[in-house]
Amino acid sequence: MALTHRSSGSASGDGDDPPRSPARSASIAAVVITACFCVHATNGLIVERLFLGFHSYTDYADVDKLGRALGSAPWLASGVAHLVTGVAVVVLGVNLAQVIAPRRARLAEYLRYATGVAAVGFTMLGVADVQGSQTVKLLADQNPELRRTAYLALSIVVPVANGVAITAFGWMMLIVARYAQGGLTGLPRWYMVLSYVAGASGLLLGLAYVPVYLLLFLAWCWCTAVLFRHGGPVSLSARLAIQEP
Repeated sequence: MALTHRSSGSASGDGDDPPRSPARSASIAAVVITACFCVHATNGLIVERLFLGFHSYTDYADVDKLGRALGSAPWLASGVAHLVTGVAVVVLGVNLAQVIAPRRARLAEYLRYATGVAAVGFTMLGVADVQGSQTVKLLADQNPELRRTAYLALSIVVPVANGVAITAFGWMMLIVARYAQGGLTGLPRWYMVLSYVAGASGLLLGLAYVPVYLLLFLAWCWCTAVLFRHGGPVSLSARLAIQEP
């Protein structure tokens, strides 16, 4: 009987913490992705230039430099960050879709689709960076005559997976920008502009290797984390909706 009493009390919510709001969950996911993109920015702008010899994007086509970089600490750190992003982007996209759905159901549906593609892209990229580099190293060690071929094969897989991930993430930002453009969302105009610019930079990578997205994505994720940390603009939107006659 005591067990039954406790179960019914738990079901009624007595003594339980209130469930975390979708906006709060999205904020936490954005913080995680921000940390991951800080790893990428540190590696791409500092570590890989100073220690791995990648001074321009053409250096990533140098098989000898690529071979030395595979399996290194910076390379693996970026790979793990990509794997974590593959999980966090699902949490971000699903919860943002819940925020958007009450007012823009169609946009929320589009956001879920883009989230799925981005998650697959980031996960593939992380696996290629971590497990793929180990496999290629093993193949190169056991078959020295195929060393350059193995490195070149991985050098094709990585940018393709990266392009899928970044392009889909850019679509997510553009969808959020379209939502922010509407009324009663509580989202500031500068955030809408940032979402459009960052999203467009992601789409650009799908057309040409112009990696201008990195810092823009980093800024967007951080601003998203700040704006949604307490449900801020979402709570404002709900209050305004309630006050409508």
